[in-house]
Amino acid sequence: MSSWVKISALVLLVCFVALWVLPHLPYTEATEQPHYKGIIDVWHVETFEGGNGSRANWLKARAQELEKKYSGLYFQITTLSYRQLTEKLSEGQTFDIISFSGGTGNAVLPYLVPYNGVLECYDNLQRSGEAEGVIYAVAYSAGMYALFARNKHLEMNSLQQETLSDNLFNCGVTLKQGKNTIVLDSMGVGFAAFNSPLSALSYKGIRGGAKYSDSVTQYSAYESYLTGKKFVALLGTQRDVNRLNARLEQSRTDPFVTVVLDSYTDLVQYLALGTSDAVKQSYCRMFIEHITSAESQKKLSYIGMLSVHGQCDHSDETLDIMENSLQHCVVPSVFESFEAITQRRNEAQQFVEGVAE
Repeated sequence: MSSWVKISALVLLVCFVALWVLPHLPYTEATEQPHYKGIIDVWHVETFEGGNGSRANWLKARAQELEKKYSGLYFQITTLSYRQLTEKLSEGQTFDIISFSGGTGNAVLPYLVPYNGVLECYDNLQRSGEAEGVIYAVAYSAGMYALFARNKHLEMNSLQQETLSDNLFNCGVTLKQGKNTIVLDSMGVGFAAFNSPLSALSYKGIRGGAKYSDSVTQYSAYESYLTGKKFVALLGTQRDVNRLNARLEQSRTDPFVTVVLDSYTDLVQYLALGTSDAVKQSYCRMFIEHITSAESQKKLSYIGMLSVHGQCDHSDETLDIMENSLQHCVVPSVFESFEAITQRRNEAQQFVEGVAE
């Protein structure tokens, strides 16, 4: 048989097989996800101090990155206080996405839908966003607690950075200023609305201090530390790393040491879904996935916050230590009630005072 006859026979065979097989293949309709055009409402509620910039503006910048890819899609970021949040909810107003932290979670949980998108965060942070085994909240930025103390005050007690936490409540200082005598307490601490900074000590087993008032704010405690006339060590947060470093660079404060308290943090910000609209919800999930992507997480260094899966390369060693320690911290559920938060504060207070055995 000539070669052209063989080729012709082969072509006919292929055509026959194709004509028989193709009609019998399962039919799949090409479906393209509908493109949502409109506004997605993002409520942003802050209950603790950030790093060195606006978290709301950081979210807006990430939102704009998505808006450039999808014509007609807009994310409207609205910053609210806790009180403003509860007022809006009581008035029947709703959100598509909410950014929130501990103390707020219990109020917003009834308005949330489960999250089933991509999850990129440490396991302990993932668990902290669950309610009854279901993931509702996704951690996207974090902070941690630390102790700060001037070198000159530690030297008066023959202490160094490595021995500060072990001798924290024995480092009070008496100063002579002319005819005046000033007694500095060992430690000062400030509170945000729903956090428990003394738990950062109790989880490290550090105890033996005086009673502390939760009416003292984080910023007022920082201001008291700056005077150098109130206490030796400040129990602060990542915010104090940034502002004390800035003052040191400007020669506006004395050299200091920092000890990261790496066993506990409740300084975590989360994102969650509120809309049940299927089309809009897919773009809300896309927003959360973008915020928690490595690309976005690296940019948390712009505002001095910590990445929830270790993506930042901070210029400050202390922030790097905090970020590396984050995955090993005890992180309470963001959906805890205010009563549970109050109980934790009281238990930590008793432990630090040396009352609890």
